[in-house]
Amino acid sequence: SGMGFMVEILPGSPMQMLAAWLTFATDGSQTWIVGVGPVADHEATLQATQVVGSGARFPPNFDPANVHSQSWGVLTFSFSDCNHGHVDWSSSIAGYASGGMDLTRLTLPAGLTCPAVPTVQAASHSKSP
Repeated sequence: SGMGFMVEILPGSPMQMLAAWLTFATDGSQTWIVGVGPVADHEATLQATQVVGSGARFPPNFDPANVHSQSWGVLTFSFSDCNHGHVDWSSSIAGYASGGMDLTRLTLPAGLTCPAVPTVQAASHSKSP
């Protein structure tokens, strides 16, 4: 689709989620929205920045003075299992507003498996009627 997330869980206490959203700016140009934040249970709330600037060039002509990061807003991820999740966003930049979308894992690193979510954890996140 030309748009997606790259997500990594970083070790530590608490663990941190790093997410890079490869998407499009309000003017249709490509942009990266990158965030990091703590993981708690099956959720992570990330403070995100957006890489902006004009005049950046492919190496060896790249000049870091031509790009910078600006505060973008908040990304909130939740996961029902290791293959399915949801992201909600709320941007502080005009034109992006708030929204959300479901996520499905496309790849799994070689040698890793996707364990089933234990019944106790799954039940603790169910909603009462």
